[in-house]
This record gives sequence, C-alpha cells and structure tokens, in this order.
Amino acid sequence: MNDADREWAEANLKSFTSFDDFVKRWLSASNIQTYIHFTPQYKFLCLPKRNEIQVDFLGFFENIEQDFYYVSKKLSINENISIKHENKTEQNREQVDYKEFYTDESRDIVSEVYKKDISLFGYNFDNSSLETQLKKRCT
Repeated sequence: MNDADREWAEANLKSFTSFDDFVKRWLSASNIQTYIHFTPQYKFLCLPKRNEIQVDFLGFFENIEQDFYYVSKKLSINENISIKHENKTEQNREQVDYKEFYTDESRDIVSEVYKKDISLFGYNFDNSSLETQLKKRCT
C-alpha cells in the first residue's frame, strides 16, 4: 500500500467497525466513483456507453498461473517468469472464506452496486461459475 492509499484509508475507512458496516454505510454507486480502488472493472475494459469488453484476452485472478502462461506464450516470452504472492496468509492462520464476511444485506448491496461487472464478466457470489467463464472466453 502506498502513502496515498494509506492516507485515503485513514481519512475514509477508520470510522467503520467492520466490512459489513462499511458496505452498509459507504458502498454506493456514487461513492465507488470517488476512489480508483472501488471503480467497477468494466470502466477499464469497455468503451463508454458500450457493454462489450475491448480486450483480446481477459485473465482471471482465480486462474492467474495458467492465464499468465497463456499470455506469455502469445507474446512469445519464453523466459520462466514466476508470479510472486506477496500477501500470503500465514501457514498457521486459518484461512477464512470471503463469503463469511457477508450478510444477506451486504451481499445484496455489493451485487447491486457492481451488477454490471457481475453480469458482464459472468461472476456469481460463490464463484461456482469460474469453470464456465474460463471455457466461454476460449471459444
């Protein structure tokens, strides 16, 4: 996190007591336009007023190793480049499923605020659509 991000977080996030509190009191269509980290992804990948992705290939974080390999081959990069995982969870710490942070209400709010991303990229809350997404983009 850089200094500008820390300053923004300090000024805008410290009043929230939890993720649920943040979603319920801050997350809205207008607020997500105020800081780049919350901007919907379609704004980076689609032309204004069009619902078509304007890139040749869309990689998924959930499939990052394979997608990075695919892009490397397309670009004729034959070097063995590894992807560092900078924010690994400590081995001894129990990993918490992201879904546990959501209540029904916060899930509904996030779904509404990011509905265009969810629809355009084929996501769903439990990410069970990943395999379908991966197959669809290769056709």
